[in-house]
Amino acid sequence: MWYIGVDGGGTKTAFTVYNNELAPVASAFVLSTMHYAQVGFDGLERVLTEGIEHAKGLIPQDENYGIGLGLAGYGSVPEVRAEIERRVSRIAAGHVYKLVSDVEAAHAASLGLQDGIILIAGTGSIAYGKHHHKSARVGGWGPLIGDEGSGYWIAKELLREFSAQSDGRQDRTLLYSLVRAHLSCTDDFNLISYVQNPKTGSRTELARLAPIVFKAAAQHDICAERIIHTAISHYVLHVKALIQKLGFQLDICDNSRELSSGASNINISYVGGVFKAGGLVLEPLSQALPSYCKLRKPLREPDVGACLLLKEELDRIN
Repeated sequence: MWYIGVDGGGTKTAFTVYNNELAPVASAFVLSTMHYAQVGFDGLERVLTEGIEHAKGLIPQDENYGIGLGLAGYGSVPEVRAEIERRVSRIAAGHVYKLVSDVEAAHAASLGLQDGIILIAGTGSIAYGKHHHKSARVGGWGPLIGDEGSGYWIAKELLREFSAQSDGRQDRTLLYSLVRAHLSCTDDFNLISYVQNPKTGSRTELARLAPIVFKAAAQHDICAERIIHTAISHYVLHVKALIQKLGFQLDICDNSRELSSGASNINISYVGGVFKAGGLVLEPLSQALPSYCKLRKPLREPDVGACLLLKEELDRIN
C-alpha cells in the first residue's frame, strides 16, 4: 500500500506521496491553508481535494493507497470535528485514512511514534505529549490569549520593544534600526498603519518579522536576546506542565532535577519556523530544560506523521 500524507497548517497545506515503505517518492506539493477558520469548510474540502487528486497521479494505478491527514483546526470542538470528519470521509472515497490534528501528526513524525513531548512554534505555539497511551496538550490558546513563544508572539514583542525605543522609554539598540530598515520607515509612526493594514498586519504576515529578532540576537543585541530567552522560558513551562499531566516517572519530591529509579530520559522534539533559527534557540533551550529531558532533532517531516499512525493501525489489525 502507498500513502498520501497531508500536513495542513495555518499557512500552507503540504501533500507528499510515500511508497509502501513510507519513503517519499516526490517533493511535497504545497497549496494554501486548509484551516476552516480561514477558508471555511468548503475551502477546506476544496484544498484537500485538489491536493489529493494531484498526489493520486503519482501513485501507480495497480497500487492501493491510504491517506494520512494531520490538520490544523481538528481539535476539541465537537461540532468542528464532526464536520471535518464528514468532509474528509467524502474526499477519501472509500480509501482507508487516518485523521488527526496537525499537532498529533507532528509528534508521531518527530518522535517516531515513541513517547515524549513535541514543542511546536510556528505562527502559533502549542506543546503535545504522549506517555503510556495517555496524551495531553498545553498551550494552543490562540494569539489573543496565549501562543507564547510563537513567531507571532516574538514579532509582537519585537514591535513593543521598537515602540519603546522609538519613544525613548528604552535605549535604542540594533533591533530598532533593523525594524526601521525592514519596514522602510520614514516615520516610526508608520508602524501603526502597517499593523492595522489587513494585508501586512495579519497574524501570518506579522510572524514573518520574527527573524529580525534572531538577526539582532546573532549580533548580541541584548533586547533581542531577552525576547528569545523569554520565549524559551515559556517552552520550558509547557514541557514541565506536560510532564506533570502525563505522569512521567519523575522524582518530583525534591528539586534534584533527577529521574526516579527505573525511569528513562524524556525525549523532547520540536517543529516550526521559530526553530529554524537553529542554535540561537535550540542551544539555550537544551540548557534550560531539566536534565532528564533530551532535546532531539525531528526524525521525519510532519506530513508523514498521520501516515505513520495509519500504518501502525493497519499493521495492528493485520
